[in-house]
Formats: sequence, C-alpha cells, structure tokens
Amino acid sequence: MSEIGKADFVIRFRFRFSQPADGDVIARLTDSIRSYFNYKKQLQNGKLAKMMRTSFIFLVAGLVILGLSIALNEKIAGTDAVVLDVFAQGLTVAAWLSLWEALANFLINWTPYIRMRNNYDRIIHAQLLFD
Repeated sequence: MSEIGKADFVIRFRFRFSQPADGDVIARLTDSIRSYFNYKKQLQNGKLAKMMRTSFIFLVAGLVILGLSIALNEKIAGTDAVVLDVFAQGLTVAAWLSLWEALANFLINWTPYIRMRNNYDRIIHAQLLFD
C-alpha cells in the first residue's frame, strides 16, 4: 500500500459496455468496495489489539521474572551457591528479554498496523468515479 503515497487520489472504473453503468450497479460497487476495505481495516485493528495484548503479557511476565530474580539474588547473596547464582542470572536475562520485547512492541512495532489502517481509511473515503 506504499504506492498510494500521501496525495489524494480517486478510484476510477472504466466499463466497456454499450451503455453506462446504471445507478444500482454503481451503488453496489461502491458499497462492496467500502465494505471490503472496512473489513480489512477491522482485521488490522484485530492484529493491533492482539499485538498489544501480547506486549502486555510480555511486560507482566518480565516484571514477575525480574521480581523473582531480584528476590533470588538477595537470598543467595553472600553464599557460594554457584548453581543458584547462574539460575538467578538467567532469570535476570529472561526478564530483560521479555521487557525488551514489550517495549519494542509499544514503541516501534505498532506503527505498520496504524499505517495500514490509515491507508484503508483513505481508500474507504476515496472518491469513486465510474466511466
């Protein structure tokens, strides 16, 4: 959809019939095009909502794992429990990875969904010409 660009546009249909399309055909085509791209817009909204839910789950999981990591690090502080120390450090890494994924989704990954949704909106509201 990047070929649309930011300029206003019209959607033009050229029919090769002996007579021009009547009002009923034009109304059905207009309704069909707008319904289809409204459906595509709703699909984009669903994908965006799913991505946000996943980001929220990553955020909560990361915070929980980070809390467990902090608690385990405090518990084993001053001991020579190498296995527990490695496990605690692994928890810390897992927590930061989960938090990073949530942050990346919130800051970066949502923009393509919004861009597509806006493009569908532009198509829905574009002027339709029938020749």
